[in-house]
Amino acid sequence: MHPLDPLTADELARSIAILRERGDLSDRHRLIRLVLDEPAKDATHWQADANADERRAFAVVRERGTNAVTEHRVRLSDAAVTTTPQPGVQSAFSLDEYEIGIPAVKADARVRTGLAARGITDLDLVHVELWPIGGQVPEGFDGRRIVWAALWLRHDPTDNQYAHPIRGLEVIYDMGAEEVARVIDHGPVEIPAAEARWLPEELGALRRTPAALSIVQPDGPGFRLDGRALSWEGWTLRIGFEQREGLTLHAVAYEGRPVCYRASIAELAIPYADTDSTNYRKSAFDIGEIGLGHFTNALELGCDCVGDITYLDAELATDTGAVVRLPNAICIHEEDAGILWKHVDHGPGRTEVRRSRRLVISSIVTVDNYDYGFYWYLHQDGAIEFEAKLTGIILTAASRPGETPRAGSLVAAGVNGMWHQHFFCARLDLDIDGEDNAVYEVHSEYAGDTFTVAERLLETEADDAGVIDPLAARHWRIVNRGQRNAVGAPTGYRLVPGGNVRMFMSPDTPMGRRMAFCGRHLWVTPHDRAERWPAGDYVNLSDAAQGLPEWTRAAESVVDRDVVVWYAFGSHHVPRPEDWPVMPVVRIGFRLEPYGFFDRNPSLTLPPECRNGAAHLCDTPASAE
Repeated sequence: MHPLDPLTADELARSIAILRERGDLSDRHRLIRLVLDEPAKDATHWQADANADERRAFAVVRERGTNAVTEHRVRLSDAAVTTTPQPGVQSAFSLDEYEIGIPAVKADARVRTGLAARGITDLDLVHVELWPIGGQVPEGFDGRRIVWAALWLRHDPTDNQYAHPIRGLEVIYDMGAEEVARVIDHGPVEIPAAEARWLPEELGALRRTPAALSIVQPDGPGFRLDGRALSWEGWTLRIGFEQREGLTLHAVAYEGRPVCYRASIAELAIPYADTDSTNYRKSAFDIGEIGLGHFTNALELGCDCVGDITYLDAELATDTGAVVRLPNAICIHEEDAGILWKHVDHGPGRTEVRRSRRLVISSIVTVDNYDYGFYWYLHQDGAIEFEAKLTGIILTAASRPGETPRAGSLVAAGVNGMWHQHFFCARLDLDIDGEDNAVYEVHSEYAGDTFTVAERLLETEADDAGVIDPLAARHWRIVNRGQRNAVGAPTGYRLVPGGNVRMFMSPDTPMGRRMAFCGRHLWVTPHDRAERWPAGDYVNLSDAAQGLPEWTRAAESVVDRDVVVWYAFGSHHVPRPEDWPVMPVVRIGFRLEPYGFFDRNPSLTLPPECRNGAAHLCDTPASAE
């Protein structure tokens, strides 16, 4: 056991028992979150043999009826509990709220009347999703735990549930009172009838199976996993899992040198552009309002992951206090990544090339219509990369016959694929060669008949510099000014943006205020173990710029401090017919690349690959056959 490892099933069960014995968890309560209460940051946590002397659990509990939220910290060694009420907030949703709410929506007489007006009487074919209402709370509903219901029609039980959207019924459901609070019928709109089947048995003839492609490692994988401690090609780290954010990495080091204390994706916000009366509330914070843990897939060998695979399970507590195991929640494997480096020396006729392989640590979550893959890559040249893979089914609305959607693309007859964005926020507690780090904004500028590279030290957390500029090759360098490399420069890493976009929600709108962490692409804050969530601890039904905008008003120094780097990156999705009925993967992410961390290319010492038993496959002149 290590201080940063997730709670085990036994620890979860013990924490639940302690809360039950105290009366903090009963039938009138729901356990929203139960996770490791991560200890204060300590240099010993970098050590592989660190002992977990005092494990604590952190619980968020909601009382049914009153919606009161309470936080509990449970010391497992002696069952001591510290309780802190959280007045005026709404917790994230629990799974049973959906299980209760969806049948209640279908049973409501006003909803049934509206469906009947659209020719729908078989309620088993109506697909209902309860969506967070965000900051768009109607007048008279302040303080209530409300959501809104989106409706679709299936033609049969295996039909694509998003192919036939029902428009015009505006349904508000009260999760706290467990009843439909309001139904407004804006009038029927023709339900799209076009089929959008995607299951293989429903598609008819399939293309010929591609030629076999085998990925084998006859000597086994090149990494070693000891519990949750992973080592590979000079890298060491620990793999975690958190109920709210899912996959996490801890104590990432290269050949014993610290790089990153903790890395995770801490928020995922999805604003939609449609302002129609049925759809204008479509927005979600999939991490802050819902949580990714319980929606994590059980990964399948040969489908989700290919090769010599090692899996890790995850263990979570349910809202009613049971402990469940999520099998194969995390996948670990190596994969070929093309050429790592190559050079042809024409003088002696010598060619040297090294193949690149990378270590992949991944998980996939499905939240209603969308599927998100979270992939962390470790490279042999010392780079760390994150890539999100977005797939699944786009969210749809009905378009009137002959109507061109105002904020969407027609992907089929009458089916509006609504324009939207996906904004991720990575939380990177970097410790480059130690805790005292500084961050520079770096970009290039014209300078007469040449160009220069300009660096600017970010001095405080309020420094408004973190906006991408790909035309200026802008990136950010995180350095340890107390450690120097062979040329006398500070050791460091640089954060290189991948694809990105601005947030297109106005900051004056409810969603824009709640997504204020997207107002910059990069934020730097002093390490504070209480500052975990870029949009705030309690996002559900909030209507304020919480989290990063609030913390950074203090304008604390971030020079030669233990700092956390937050990177917000967005995927701008204007759906196309090719995204229907299931969209191909869209990729987005960033890279952390060593910049002076090493004195030379660290992958030089990789041995040449072998071919047909030859020790050196590139020793022949380039002109040889």
